[in-house]
Amino acid sequence: MEQLELYIPKLEDLWFYQKMMSDPETMSYNAGWDVDYDGYHWDTGCIDYSEEMLSEFYEHFIVGQEPQRFYAYIKRSSDGAWIGDVNFHYTSEKDWWDMGIVIYAPYRGKGYAVPALKLMLEHAFRDCGISRIHNDFEVARNEVAAWETHRKAGFKELGVEDGFLQMMITKEEYLKKMSDFSRTEMLIGKDSITTLNNARVLVCGVGGVGGYAVEALARGGVGNIAVLDSDDIHPSNLNRQILATVDTVGRKKVEVCKERILTINPDCNVTTYDMFYLPENADSLPLDSYDFIIDAVDTVSAKLELITRAKKARVPIVSCMGTGNKLGYSFEIADIKKTSVCPLAKVMRKELKARGIDAVPVLYSKEEPITPQSPVVEGVRHIPGSLSYPPAIAGLMLGGYVIRAIIQK
Repeated sequence: MEQLELYIPKLEDLWFYQKMMSDPETMSYNAGWDVDYDGYHWDTGCIDYSEEMLSEFYEHFIVGQEPQRFYAYIKRSSDGAWIGDVNFHYTSEKDWWDMGIVIYAPYRGKGYAVPALKLMLEHAFRDCGISRIHNDFEVARNEVAAWETHRKAGFKELGVEDGFLQMMITKEEYLKKMSDFSRTEMLIGKDSITTLNNARVLVCGVGGVGGYAVEALARGGVGNIAVLDSDDIHPSNLNRQILATVDTVGRKKVEVCKERILTINPDCNVTTYDMFYLPENADSLPLDSYDFIIDAVDTVSAKLELITRAKKARVPIVSCMGTGNKLGYSFEIADIKKTSVCPLAKVMRKELKARGIDAVPVLYSKEEPITPQSPVVEGVRHIPGSLSYPPAIAGLMLGGYVIRAIIQK
């Protein structure tokens, strides 16, 4: 997903605010309130704004009002498109700041709400120094998506009062959450921490390599991680897979992976895909929802399909070549056309070229694979031997590659 930023609108920019307020689909959440407000349409939730009302709104909410009041558009960095707005204002009776967020209907369902809300919190707590932010929702309206958005951003439920679910986040809670990555912030700075927190990364395959890639992402502060795998954890995984312990054998890898991520960063938004990636089911995976993809799947057909679709969706992807049957630890990341020695890379080069793809970063090793002393064959497939450290090194390198790419973008 593309990066977002906050933009303080000028008076002449408020046509977009007026456009959102007059769009029935965008304002459907606002319908049916018993209020006496000029221009309010009870049936649609829309609000008509005259030029005078827009000027009053601008003076009241935008011009020199921080930290008592704040209003900003949510801006997509890549093309400057405005996709919604955020606001907060001080409520003296409660001694807190009430907030609001609206995503313009054409941009909903694309994962923008949580990153936008986190951007607002960053500005409120870091730049404005306010103490706590509150929002509430009428329980009868069952706005589950809105509740979940706030939870993912760090809000906690205070309970129900007069039929409204009360949600709050304090400056202390927010800073404590961010301080969990204080050593990382020392190295890369606050802005990069925010960028990583808003990033969305998909890891396909969470075995020996992919599990360690996820580990690097979670500990690196990536705030939205999706994991794909169809396999259970087997005893044979214990020698090299970070998710495999005697307690997790028999369980789904994606379930264990999600649990592990949340024990590292409870605020991470984790999505699981319990599936074996194939051309037949590839449409069910929304690749364009992610900022980066790590390919750590085993089969050539799945790798080819994933890379081809990622290229078509213009989503950056890095692919792992072979790590089995190796005793060394010298891996590197290079373009596929510059690889050598690795048998899997050779096959992938040929097949990708046939599909018109000659540029994709891959992790590989120039070490010649060794022949296992006790070969295992399943059907026509020769099972590669493995040690504890090559998959771990490869996975951490892939995670690091993605983290650096995100903060250097």
